[in-house]
Amino acid sequence: MARAGSLRARTDDFDQFFLRWEPQVRRYLLWLEGDHAIIDDAAQETMLAAHSYWDFVNGLRKPQAWLFKVAGQRLQRVQASRQRHGLRSRCSIDVGGREF
Repeated sequence: MARAGSLRARTDDFDQFFLRWEPQVRRYLLWLEGDHAIIDDAAQETMLAAHSYWDFVNGLRKPQAWLFKVAGQRLQRVQASRQRHGLRSRCSIDVGGREF
């Protein structure tokens, strides 16, 4: 029974962390990248990483520093993946052979 209680507390801790920091991660990513599809993917991957490493992240003195570092790395990974697969940004248009 103690395990269920500690698991619930762990989940509650992460839920609070998510609600506080996920919007800020999105704002940070928006500052770096204008494509909302890329931001969605990078934010989702960032928060998934935080959840996967929650015991480590939760023990950090400034977990938000880790979170923003990971967000930048995940953004680069998503951008590179889209570029490798020839996917364009949703907000870009091609006019006369030039992309805007």
